[in-house]
Amino acid sequence: MVLNLFIVRIPIIWPPKQVNAYIVKGVNESLIIDAGPDLFLSKVVLQRDLERIKVDFKRSVFLMTHSHIDHSGLIERCAGGSKVYVGYKEVESLFKDEKEEIKNVVAFAVENGFPEHTAALITRFMFRRHPKKYLEPIPLRDGDVIEVGDYKFRCIETPGHTRGHICLYDQERRMLVSGDHILSNITPNISSWSYEEDLLSTYLFSLKRTYEINAHLILPGHGRPFIGLRRRVLELIDHYRSRLLEILNVIGYRSCDAYWITSKMKWNMKSSFWDHMLGVQEWLAFGETLACLNFLVKLRVIERRTLRGRALYNITDVDAIEVLNDYFSRLYKTLTS
Repeated sequence: MVLNLFIVRIPIIWPPKQVNAYIVKGVNESLIIDAGPDLFLSKVVLQRDLERIKVDFKRSVFLMTHSHIDHSGLIERCAGGSKVYVGYKEVESLFKDEKEEIKNVVAFAVENGFPEHTAALITRFMFRRHPKKYLEPIPLRDGDVIEVGDYKFRCIETPGHTRGHICLYDQERRMLVSGDHILSNITPNISSWSYEEDLLSTYLFSLKRTYEINAHLILPGHGRPFIGLRRRVLELIDHYRSRLLEILNVIGYRSCDAYWITSKMKWNMKSSFWDHMLGVQEWLAFGETLACLNFLVKLRVIERRTLRGRALYNITDVDAIEVLNDYFSRLYKTLTS
């Protein structure tokens, strides 16, 4: 690993079981990227490893690549009065009205076929906000620079996994801290929880931007660091192309809801007893299906209509597969030209 940059693998209680915190050790000030979830064991592990490398919370600044609780939950407990950097589009997510958001997401999920009781249970956990009474984040925009020690990180806006996700790029080392934007052996979850947001299109555009950077070393939010950014970007684009084609094949000549479509698709998931009881993996799969359906609606190859309070989807374009293949053919050409 590069001198004065350390990984702390923090345990979490849901897949993929660990989240990576990155510590950049400076002379007068250090940088802690993604401090992990607000769990007792997570804090113990982070404190232990910081003591081992002689980094002090009080002489550190913090940064979150995005606001999901497995990456941001511990920040306020650890940051005290320290600076906390976050993508400017993500600031809103930190301070949303939790009850109102849960209410809207549950209603949206139920309208798309998800069981109401399970949706209410999962959202109370998945959309829980960490304490933020004393948190005053400093918003970062595309191109902003953070310097710690001899590292010079440029902020790159990469929305998709969340609306305000950011990555950090050190050009001298061709090193990208990718958060959950790009992972080595897991497909980042892209979920949509309203009809207005087309986060899959947004994510594909962010992948295109990342491809153009052509970083050498990738430091992901989960899993091991890896090389081969462009290869991985192409794999992720191909994954979503295959996923969209699968959805078209599942719908066929039917008119069906998102929950039914999700149940007929193939998912590669490793669920623990806890996941099974809470339905977390099912929820993530459902959210990804909704993101894909929003994408296909915007592409005008399927339509959405409401019948007795239930959203139903059907194919409207007889050449839907050809239209989809043409979209991705043009995307691939922009990458390789």
